[in-house]
Amino acid sequence: MEKLKKIAFIMVDGCLPVPSIMGGAVETLLTMLIEQNEKNPQYEFYFIMSKTKTEKKVNFSFTHTHLYQVNTSSFERKLFKYINYANKMCNYKWPFYSPYNIKVFKLLNEIKPDFIIYEGGLDASIKKLKKQKNIIISAHIHGQIKHKKCYDLNLSNIIAVSEFIKKDWLKDCPNANVQVLPNAVNSKYFQINNITENQKKKLREKLGINCNDFVVLYAGRIIPIKGVLELAQAVVELNDLNIKLLMIGSTFFDKKMKQTSYQKQIRKLMSENPNLIATGHIPYEELVHYYAISDVQVIPSLCEEASGMVAIEGNYCGLPQIITNSGGLSENCPSSTIIVNKRENLIEQLKKAITEVKNNNVINNKDVNSFTEKEYFNQFVKILGGFDEKN
Repeated sequence: MEKLKKIAFIMVDGCLPVPSIMGGAVETLLTMLIEQNEKNPQYEFYFIMSKTKTEKKVNFSFTHTHLYQVNTSSFERKLFKYINYANKMCNYKWPFYSPYNIKVFKLLNEIKPDFIIYEGGLDASIKKLKKQKNIIISAHIHGQIKHKKCYDLNLSNIIAVSEFIKKDWLKDCPNANVQVLPNAVNSKYFQINNITENQKKKLREKLGINCNDFVVLYAGRIIPIKGVLELAQAVVELNDLNIKLLMIGSTFFDKKMKQTSYQKQIRKLMSENPNLIATGHIPYEELVHYYAISDVQVIPSLCEEASGMVAIEGNYCGLPQIITNSGGLSENCPSSTIIVNKRENLIEQLKKAITEVKNNNVINNKDVNSFTEKEYFNQFVKILGGFDEKN
């Protein structure tokens, strides 16, 4: 039997753990790769990540996946944070090595991988790793990156999550080898037709949603760049208690987490408007139940989304969608999707779009096919095979 090549995935310090026991779009995608590679082994996977404090104790048993947690002290983290901040203030483009980087180097020397793939961002360690021969160094880019030219000099190739991200990289680095690996949905968790009417009814009752209510779904983090406050204000201004906004995700109701001023604004709106409902974090495998009780999905991002995992999930579940003209978001949505301009009176546009879906029975025409986990893995293998041949 031919020996499997080794891939070391470096999770930039601060990423959530893999497998995705605490959520996270990047971590969810990587978990799909793990599951598919265990079923159809193509590589030996090695995941290097920072140790995360979590109360969840999960035992994993994999044959072709190896997990390494790197522990750094709070003092080391704070010291590096201040040093790198000073570095940026002095306009140095290249970040310094962190205590996390140094420990990652030691692990890589033990593993001796054939491929190294950076996930969740890029850091200073790329420059040092480039000096090692016979290793293909890739970056799986999930968002826009500053100082691309600095990093590109030390990368063998790029995996982009969308055409938007590919074009953004090539704009600064026209000679880079960039391949697109579209994000995917784990189909086993999103079989919406398997959710019974009785299950839908019980969940609606639990959330205080009536059978005749029109449910607007937002799934994602409760942070300013996601446009959640504007969406909440739009629903409130519609002045219709039968229109419910269901906000899923983030640590919104976690008593141990300090609330930001932004989250406090949304909480205040919620206290004054019973048609605003927030659930906090929902396990990935349970999300389909919330998509099943919703009538429209709204993604009001104010930033430039690289791709948008929730857009893929909503499309796969067949929900009508309202999105902003944000980065690569539209690549994952059908032509029937209503696209609003995030820079022009967003609240009014959201009100109009929600009303249009509610009154005109807008449907999802499903003319954009979402990648599923098996297709995602096969495309990943194909891309890496191409990188290997050109090396």
